[in-house]
Amino acid sequence: MLIKDLPSTRKEVVLFKIQVQDLLCWKELPKAYSTLASAMANVPEKPSRIMKRSDKGWEIAWSNK
Repeated sequence: MLIKDLPSTRKEVVLFKIQVQDLLCWKELPKAYSTLASAMANVPEKPSRIMKRSDKGWEIAWSNK
């Protein structure tokens, strides 16, 4: 058995970031949120989406477009 095969005790870090659409591109707002609910409470009215960022990469968690 290799050391890399052992389960990790490190907890995965997950952050939610809001992106708003500006003309043809997405711009990320500077603040990061620890939960999806807190990010959804701060979503602006214009077309936007919430990105879930973690150690494994990123994915779209929610979109109002």
